[in-house]
Amino acid sequence: MRHLRFLKLFPLKGNPVASYRELPRIKFGGTLTVSMVIYMLLEPFIKVVITKYIGLAEVTYFEIANRSVTQIRQTLMRFPNCFTV
Repeated sequence: MRHLRFLKLFPLKGNPVASYRELPRIKFGGTLTVSMVIYMLLEPFIKVVITKYIGLAEVTYFEIANRSVTQIRQTLMRFPNCFTV
């Protein structure tokens, strides 16, 4: 803990010009954080709704389809220039 004393808990305190310059980064990071939390909460909620209204067996089909779509999307995002003409 002694090594981390130089880190400030509130780095935007003090210079208002520096605080104003950091504001777009905080907005961007906050938006990403909120979207990731929503995504983490949405997937289990969808599985609960599928289980309640359709059945437990269909959750496995949803999981297989969801994982395959996610893997295909990640593959396409890794190599975006390979598929352009």
